[in-house]
Amino acid sequence: MSSNITIIVASIASILYGVLFIVVIYSKPRTQLRIAFSVYLLSMFVWSVSAILVVSNLVAALPWFRLMSAAGIASAISIFYFVETLFSRRLRWSPLIYWYGIVAFLLTVFTNLVAKTAYINESGELYYELNPMIVFIAVPGYLLLVISLWQLVKSYLQIANAAQKNRYRYFMLAISLIIFGTLMNFTEYGKYPLDILSNGISAIMIAYAILRHQLLDIRLVIRIGLLYTLTTAILGIFYY
Repeated sequence: MSSNITIIVASIASILYGVLFIVVIYSKPRTQLRIAFSVYLLSMFVWSVSAILVVSNLVAALPWFRLMSAAGIASAISIFYFVETLFSRRLRWSPLIYWYGIVAFLLTVFTNLVAKTAYINESGELYYELNPMIVFIAVPGYLLLVISLWQLVKSYLQIANAAQKNRYRYFMLAISLIIFGTLMNFTEYGKYPLDILSNGISAIMIAYAILRHQLLDIRLVIRIGLLYTLTTAILGIFYY
């Protein structure tokens, strides 16, 4: 039962991130900020699809668990890049972050330095064992989420425009939920799909920010089509 719920939540998140990616990547003008955000949406789409395959018990869980972990690192790097682009700030050590992202992604997918094993046990729960080397490979990526969130919070407290505050508010909440879900993976509650649930809710928040508060200034006609597509897709999944 829990795996079915996980698949439903992850499927909704996959559709949300997938549709949002298509909408953002085809929105014009194709600004650097939109491109940066589309990279984040793509990485979260890969993360959500990998999560579905991990708990589906239809394929070997370990390779997809590793890809899911690597996509999590990629999303952290892309959020960092998005925030840098949003505020037109480039730290001197930023290139090192992106090189770290490439190396960490490859090591996470193709070695056991992050995930040693992962499988669905007889109770239908996901069991996994992490390598202590995760501290040096994956954890720095998650720390970038905290840095990005802190940059958003500082700017949120400084601006007076109510509309801009609303845009930042939902994105900050989305990042906070992702951090919460990630931290749960390092506790005894990691066997529950809290990270998948938090990412699903984050996708809904980002979609709402685009639809309601015009995140990235996407045109009205695109936002109406996005609302129709997402509603149809979500109802279809629940019906299935």
